[in-house]
Amino acid sequence: MVLTDELEQYKIPVVIEGSKHFFSTNKAKDWEFETYFESTHKEINKFKNITKIKSDYNLDLNWITRLEEVPLEIKEYARALIKKEKPQKAALKASLAKHANKKQKLAGPTVVINGNTNGGTINNSSISNSEVRFMSGNPNIWLDWINYMQCHTNTFHPFSPEANNIIRSGYGISPKPHLDRDIYNKHMKNRIIEGNQMPQTFHTYIDKYIGSDDLLLAKKVIKSLSLFLLTEEDNHPNTHDMEFLELLLQQIQKSFSSHIAYDSSEDAFNQLFVWPYLDVIGKTITLHNCKSDFVQGQPYLKSMSRQLKIFNLSIDDKNQYKSDGVTGTLAMLKCIADDYAFASIEQFTKVKVFFLHAADSGLHFWSVCYRKEDVFDLWRESSLLIKPKFEDKEDFVPNLIQFCWEVKRKLEEAVENLAVLREEHNSTKRKYRYSSERPILLSETINPIILKLTKEEDSLGMSKLGPIYSPPHH
Repeated sequence: MVLTDELEQYKIPVVIEGSKHFFSTNKAKDWEFETYFESTHKEINKFKNITKIKSDYNLDLNWITRLEEVPLEIKEYARALIKKEKPQKAALKASLAKHANKKQKLAGPTVVINGNTNGGTINNSSISNSEVRFMSGNPNIWLDWINYMQCHTNTFHPFSPEANNIIRSGYGISPKPHLDRDIYNKHMKNRIIEGNQMPQTFHTYIDKYIGSDDLLLAKKVIKSLSLFLLTEEDNHPNTHDMEFLELLLQQIQKSFSSHIAYDSSEDAFNQLFVWPYLDVIGKTITLHNCKSDFVQGQPYLKSMSRQLKIFNLSIDDKNQYKSDGVTGTLAMLKCIADDYAFASIEQFTKVKVFFLHAADSGLHFWSVCYRKEDVFDLWRESSLLIKPKFEDKEDFVPNLIQFCWEVKRKLEEAVENLAVLREEHNSTKRKYRYSSERPILLSETINPIILKLTKEEDSLGMSKLGPIYSPPHH
């Protein structure tokens, strides 16, 4: 039903408490269910009570139809809203996240920039509300993806990466279910892959270990490496790397010797093949006094809770968000952009946040970084097939050590890039300390869509969204 311009501005003249108050403070043109859902019932967990809120919405609209002072056209409009199909939970959750993202953008400056933004400035007095856009004279693959996602937005599941401006790719990752294969193939051809091969000094001890006939002989190989390291000087360039190899082999020995059935539960798998190796990697990253370490289990993700509170999508501190995967990394990237807001876009695109995904008997090491126009690059950096039996050591041990070395080096690169970002932020902030102008801030430019997803509420059908691991593809 179409309202006149005058009726679009109509508000219920009766002031009443509860959810009905929404119709007294919002214009008729804003009475859609999504706005009602966002504005009312703030005292309860909305996504666990969608059915109740839908019922209250219809009851409140029905109440409007019985008010004598309400125009007939508004009553008919209310009846039409009752009959209108309401969005499902997934669509509603995604829509609210995008709405919060849009409001965050509108709070920032309005400027269209051609070319490199590094060093550009804007005057605080000439800011209006719109979107920051970066226009490049040379179209690239990310612009192709932007156009594709805009044209196909209605075909994506609300929780899919593509619906949230994320392009997922990697060698062994299929473009299915949503990505265009031609653009995907072009995307893969444009990738510059820089692998990190383990040091050749590892090879001798790895070969000795996998050449052992039993666990006792394998243990002696590790002891010989430990004795070698006792005779090495601490400042020798290879010592730190060889100590890393020693820790990995010791953990491999424990995994092979364990009587725990690795496939009995998720915790058992993590205890044998995930947590110990992440602990080794974390403790051996010492760049810039970063104090790296690893916490087992699912710790409270402060970055997610922080962003949800900013977007007004958090209920209370009791509902602490424990997240991993894409959603958590986007929140981390946003926090980095907020904390180092004076750094440049150019340097921020080098910053990656990582997560490890265990699927079946495989480990998949993913990175997420910002690319262009609020598009984020989800890339599988490396993968490992778990082979828990000692007789499979010839294949598994070299692959595991290479995988751990790759993860370690990628994390060290991330620390380096974060250090540069922090220094750039501090330097630029000092430069503008007494200036009436300021640079375009990362906090205003970087605005990922932050979805609050939980396993209990949102896991149904998620497996169909991928990733689809398909070796015949790239």
